[in-house]
Amino acid sequence: MNIRTANWLTIIITAVVGIVFIVWHNEVNLFNWLVRALGLVLIVPGGYILMNSFGAARNAKISGSVTDGGRRVMTFKERSASTAMLVVSVVTIILGVFMLAVPTFFVGLIAYLLASVLVVYGVYQIVTLAYFCRPVVMPWYYYIVPAITVLTGIVIFVTPVRAMNTIVTLLTGLLLTFAAINWAMQRVTMRRRLARQQSSAVPDGTVPVNRQIEENVG
Repeated sequence: MNIRTANWLTIIITAVVGIVFIVWHNEVNLFNWLVRALGLVLIVPGGYILMNSFGAARNAKISGSVTDGGRRVMTFKERSASTAMLVVSVVTIILGVFMLAVPTFFVGLIAYLLASVLVVYGVYQIVTLAYFCRPVVMPWYYYIVPAITVLTGIVIFVTPVRAMNTIVTLLTGLLLTFAAINWAMQRVTMRRRLARQQSSAVPDGTVPVNRQIEENVG
């Protein structure tokens, strides 16, 4: 599976999970399946981040300005970002697999799990907009949904609303659905802007193509 496919698969899964949360948030036996669904939501983006971290490392070695005996190497900033992405992806995948394998362990912690998913998902989308979309500058309004998602997760953590599982589940469903729509619109906008930017970058009509950016765009 390439990164482009992983992008759209993540968007679809996120939207489906969000809709399921909205429709079935009052179901008594929902939470075991809810934990499994959250595990799946974590595994797919985790796999995407893992592939993207290796892709970013390869791209930095090709286009980096630091040399070591004539060989391109990553700068400290690029290496730190790649390492952080790798750690986040591994932790996310491990947690997702554990949630799929032992859902009963997490049922009593469902509100905290949902809050964690909202914070992680929102932060990831903000980082994607600010970092992975380069050199394309995305419109400010694409940051609204991720910011609200992060703030909602924090509110669930620090207020008594976490005791009301059905409300937390409904909120999570709504935000995941909006996040999926926001992410899909972001992909389309980024691809159009990147195409315009590349087509106007070289006067003779030759378009410089960054394969890693193309894959990230999806």
